[in-house]
Amino acid sequence: IIFVWFIGPALATIYLISFYHQPPGFILHWFSETGGGTRLRATLPEPNLLAVLLILVNLQVIALGYTRRIWWWCLLVGLHLSLVFTFSRVPWVAYFITLMLYFVLIKPGHYSNAILKRYILLLMVFILALLVMGYLLYQGFGEHKLIGRLHSLESRFVMWGLAYSSFLDSPIVGNGLYSLREIYPHASSMVGSDSSRSVWISNLPLALLHDTGILGLIFFFAFFFRLIVRGFRSVRFLATRSCESSYLVRVGGGLVASGIGLFITGQTIPAHSLAFFWITMALIECYTVNAYQFFEKNHFETTMR
Repeated sequence: IIFVWFIGPALATIYLISFYHQPPGFILHWFSETGGGTRLRATLPEPNLLAVLLILVNLQVIALGYTRRIWWWCLLVGLHLSLVFTFSRVPWVAYFITLMLYFVLIKPGHYSNAILKRYILLLMVFILALLVMGYLLYQGFGEHKLIGRLHSLESRFVMWGLAYSSFLDSPIVGNGLYSLREIYPHASSMVGSDSSRSVWISNLPLALLHDTGILGLIFFFAFFFRLIVRGFRSVRFLATRSCESSYLVRVGGGLVASGIGLFITGQTIPAHSLAFFWITMALIECYTVNAYQFFEKNHFETTMR
């Protein structure tokens, strides 16, 4: 709970204050001077990692649903401000998508064809609006390095080319996790950097192919999709039945949507290398098992009464 308050209202407030007053030295480590400006990263190595973690935390805070509590609104606003201040573009998009999925998952009752058509239409309008908004933002703030960061896009193309070349050398079982920087020790200099942190395969399928080969790619996606489908079904199972705990439905919806969000953000930082990706997967599986047990127990007690 303390960590959630820290990465939300506390960190967002400190970030804003830092523009007017020089913070102590240890606080500067919570910011990242990359891309031409200060970005929030808290106690994590990269701002992108904080943004990915905030997707999970934001959805779980929304699942609490304490809309009549002032502290809940302070926490919610602070967490969203921190997400913005990471200036991580892919997690922004992923969060909007997961937020829509969350509300789709927790809707009580079954979906009719008319409702599904309405949601598909809304999704198409949302995607169009997102593209227009992204274009306008880039036109207005593209020269600002925090938003534009064209060099980061160019760096990714370089890394993708290197990853593809080394994948061809070992296509079946891959080259091993984090092996790109070992295979190409000069890769960072190719993108004008002197840090190995610049050597990332910012594309999940390609990273899996390079690190674990075709076999690893197949096993990973088979595991991931099976787990997400199980979680999706368990949430909808409770949502479409008379369940005393709507909170249980919301928590499950937030977990499953976050899992999908982690997959989307894996296009920036490969999900297979994130510890809290696997923790989230474990929570989804745990939820899936307990959701059916909860319903059976609840249904049994109701029948006995």
